[in-house]
Amino acid sequence: MRNALVILTLLSLPACGLPTFDAGARYGILRPSGEFGISANNTVATADVEGAGFDDDKSVPGATIDFKWGAPHVTISALSASFEGDGRLDAEVSQGGVIIPAGTAVASEMNLGVYSGILTFDLLPTELELGIGAGVTAFDFDATITDRATGQSVSTDETVPVPVLAARAGIELGDFEVAGLLSGTKIHYSDLDTTYYDLDLFARWRFIGGNNRMRGSILLGYRYMDVDFDYDDGDDRVEGDLVLDGPYLGVLFSF
Repeated sequence: MRNALVILTLLSLPACGLPTFDAGARYGILRPSGEFGISANNTVATADVEGAGFDDDKSVPGATIDFKWGAPHVTISALSASFEGDGRLDAEVSQGGVIIPAGTAVASEMNLGVYSGILTFDLLPTELELGIGAGVTAFDFDATITDRATGQSVSTDETVPVPVLAARAGIELGDFEVAGLLSGTKIHYSDLDTTYYDLDLFARWRFIGGNNRMRGSILLGYRYMDVDFDYDDGDDRVEGDLVLDGPYLGVLFSF
């Protein structure tokens, strides 16, 4: 019996697998679309973000850290994007005593940081991964719309962490891997009302290392984020329904 237990224990070790640690950098494009508005009143009229001048950011840096050991799989990621340009409002925005009416030529700027930590548990601990879990995503968001004629502006600056549910799927085929991570939430708390979905898809080709512990890979991916938000910023009300999406390239090193 003792020998049988030893054999079973040894056979179970490869199934658990050795822990893997991945660290990588990304560089891509994010295209904004949707609507955004600020109002000193309870009623908010939202303006088209593309018409207001929030142009694509063609230089979005990002970073990821992955840790996996058997079923648990942790992903920590961050990205930072800026959208700015000139346009014309199709809805009025206001803040305090400043009113910028619809039809005004404006200069617009928006900065967005998205930081997340997600833990999933693999239901199929083989080359095919299928996991579910949860985590936290934090948004660091600020936006300014300036009347180009008068120089008057309205703005908002907010940092909001929200809990998310997550699902992960992937498959390894030799030196290639295809994977995706979906997270999202719908939450109403105090003066915050938000719905958020984030889809990260990528294909990875391992070009250094083979089956060795130290490996290097090239990533080609696509990121899609859809966030619908409604919150109080001081005495003002801010609303938006934004979609941010675009491709990215990256490198990943595994240890």
